[in-house]
Amino acid sequence: EAGHTGPHTCAELQDSHTCSHRCWLFGERNCTGRCSRHVNHMRGQDQLHDCLAGHLCDQICALPGCGNMCSMPYHSKSDGHQHTCNNDACLEMCTFPDCKQPCSKGHFHTTLTPDEPHFCNAYHKCTARCERDGICDLEGVKRNGEKRRFQPAPGEESFACEYAPQENVERGPCAVKIHPGQLKHAGDHVCNVLRQHTCNIQCPQCGYHCTQPNG
Repeated sequence: EAGHTGPHTCAELQDSHTCSHRCWLFGERNCTGRCSRHVNHMRGQDQLHDCLAGHLCDQICALPGCGNMCSMPYHSKSDGHQHTCNNDACLEMCTFPDCKQPCSKGHFHTTLTPDEPHFCNAYHKCTARCERDGICDLEGVKRNGEKRRFQPAPGEESFACEYAPQENVERGPCAVKIHPGQLKHAGDHVCNVLRQHTCNIQCPQCGYHCTQPNG
């Protein structure tokens, strides 16, 4: 005879022994398989064998095209919650063609506000051309290499000069940055605001433009 009543137990039973039964949600996401509660938990109020790993919902994220698993707890999958994963970001890229950054809005941005553009958090370059009067960059005017004789006045000696037709003049790119969250900037399109535009009147003889400041 053992010489005592009750079950045989070791000194560690009260602190470290756990139940070995299968978890009641065996096979669900994040389940470790075996009950992690105390070996005698069925004698108390904890009547379910639970691995206590924190079971997760087994549904796919509700956002079309996402494909990630829902990160909500298992017990909430029947309470009508929206299935959402751990990705908080929108899946679309920024609306600006040359931008390679993802949209900074929330994960369900596309479904909640389908008509709203997708913007990242960066400034963007304006693609328009300068609208200021005059020539943006006279040094950038292309010359076609054609030589013509120029006579300043009747009776004066003529000299050869290079012909620069007006159609070679191009407007400089707009230098104003577009703020994050905006499709365009306020105000006119202007090139480098520190640069003085030159006069856009051409010489009637050589076709080259006046080099004086505009205005």
